[in-house]
Amino acid sequence: MRRCFRSATGQDIINTYQHYTPIDDAIADAFEGGTGPGPSDDTAYTLHFGTNYRQSRWNKAVIDNILQRVPIEMSELHYQICDLDVDIQSAMLWDFIGQAQVSWARFHPRLIGNKAETPAEANTRAQDYNKRRTIDTRLNTWKNQASFPSFHNPNSLLAAPTLNSLERSSLQRTREVLHALGAEGQSSEESGPEDALLVTVPHYRRRIITPMMVDLDQRAKENQSRLLGKKALPRPKHVRVRSEQRSTRTVKKGLPRSLYHRRYLEQLPPALSGQLLIDSKEITGFEQWALAGQPNSDTELDDDI
Repeated sequence: MRRCFRSATGQDIINTYQHYTPIDDAIADAFEGGTGPGPSDDTAYTLHFGTNYRQSRWNKAVIDNILQRVPIEMSELHYQICDLDVDIQSAMLWDFIGQAQVSWARFHPRLIGNKAETPAEANTRAQDYNKRRTIDTRLNTWKNQASFPSFHNPNSLLAAPTLNSLERSSLQRTREVLHALGAEGQSSEESGPEDALLVTVPHYRRRIITPMMVDLDQRAKENQSRLLGKKALPRPKHVRVRSEQRSTRTVKKGLPRSLYHRRYLEQLPPALSGQLLIDSKEITGFEQWALAGQPNSDTELDDDI
């Protein structure tokens, strides 16, 4: 489907439509109102990126044209004919159109207040966005890659026969928190080979989770060193600079309420709070442990850790 969409619209990558020429709004509006022709011949696959493009009658007609093209192109490429329901295929194409429109719109002037951007300002904004997106993609890829081995750390530590009941309970609690956070809790912010040296505190996350992950990392390193018969010496690949900055971009949804910072939840508007999809099931004993280990972990002070 992706290949067919790209070939129909004449673009190599769905997220690089900045130089694409969509159909004029006037032509799409005329077709919408029944006073002009629809997509055909040279415009059969030309997309509409104007206002309400997601409900555009023009784009619906373009999707119908692409759907007719799909089996022909797959046959020419000797691919197995797509057996997906036509509604699913249509939904996929709408998603591709959305990605393409976002890519195209980034490089076009926007109205900010009562002032319209100049083409140069729009281009600068788009380039800044692309740089941020490249960095975010790289960091998210690293976090997901780093999360897989980290999930095994508590399990390997729990297998040690020398653990007492308190240590075992602590590691079991850490394992539950780690699995709840997923890639956002893969390790402490100071570990791993990534070269993003400026470490920020997850603004939505309860502060005591950071020392919990630091402790897990330290235990895992010491355990690995013992298995290899080496003295546990820290050998960081990069120097980390701890920052008091609070990150504001990534928010993990579906966590138990006790893993969120109370001030963050209190300041959220009701509509956004509902979008967090907070899990009603709590991690056994975490709340009591957190309050006992770090009483200020859930207060409203800016200097909380």
